[in-house]
Amino acid sequence: MSRARYVLSGGLAFTEEKDMRKLSQWAEKGWLLESFAFLGYTLRKAEPQSVQYCMDIQDLNKADREDYYDMFRAGGWEPVCSSGDTIHIFRAKPGTKPIHSDNDTLYEKYRGGAKPLKSMFIVLALVAVASWILQYASKAFAWSVVISNIFMAICTVSAVLIVPVLMTYSAFRWKSSRIRQNR
Repeated sequence: MSRARYVLSGGLAFTEEKDMRKLSQWAEKGWLLESFAFLGYTLRKAEPQSVQYCMDIQDLNKADREDYYDMFRAGGWEPVCSSGDTIHIFRAKPGTKPIHSDNDTLYEKYRGGAKPLKSMFIVLALVAVASWILQYASKAFAWSVVISNIFMAICTVSAVLIVPVLMTYSAFRWKSSRIRQNR
């Protein structure tokens, strides 16, 4: 029976390098990254290995995924897991040339990661504002308490989701602007 272990992430937008080092340390103890998990990672028991991990951000459709992976395999990087179609983690032997070897590729990585977050923020903000307005407008209808509460719940959930999206977007934008200054 395969044993699994959960490891908490610090949030890839904020502690990417630290998380990748931590995953490498777990691999040396015989725990290899298997998949993303809620706010962290799932590791599986294996033979101890000396490996390095690296994350890339690339919004892919299913048709492009294999070509994308083949490009990294050619550079010595094995695909390990993905979160949706956007965040991908790779593993390689120590000393393998880094995935992002210059500021241009790093800049594109973080800039590309910020794009879907900007759209998500706009949608959540519009939903929050619209549901807040509809919550007040619904008081004129029959069953106004039920309808009003539904719109207030939608507004609250949207507002709560805006916070981590905005924080992550800001982190990616900050990283990309720092890299752009160093180019």
